[in-house]
Amino acid sequence: MKSAMKAAVMLALGAAGVGTYLAFRADMRAARARLLAGSRVVSTARGPVEVAEVGDGSPVLVVHGTGGGFEQGMNIARCFMGEWGEGFRRSAISRFGDLRTPMPQDSSSA
Repeated sequence: MKSAMKAAVMLALGAAGVGTYLAFRADMRAARARLLAGSRVVSTARGPVEVAEVGDGSPVLVVHGTGGGFEQGMNIARCFMGEWGEGFRRSAISRFGDLRTPMPQDSSSA
């Protein structure tokens, strides 16, 4: 009886784990689709670069530090430009290796 109870508990835990994993994967797919809908990939002399733009007016390139793609730059623009962001076209790019900006073949710190 004890081994049957153990087996039932293990089966229930396994099913819960699979269900959690499947829900997580679906949430991540939906989040990625929402994220990528706000950007486009442009060709540059250094290869393709993902860029997002919002607003109208004088252009402002928002550059962020390490980690993340264009969404980090857009968050910074929203945070720091806030109300006075009106009248500016804010652009942010994804760094090499983030989101849809590929890492160059000859990438190095040099």
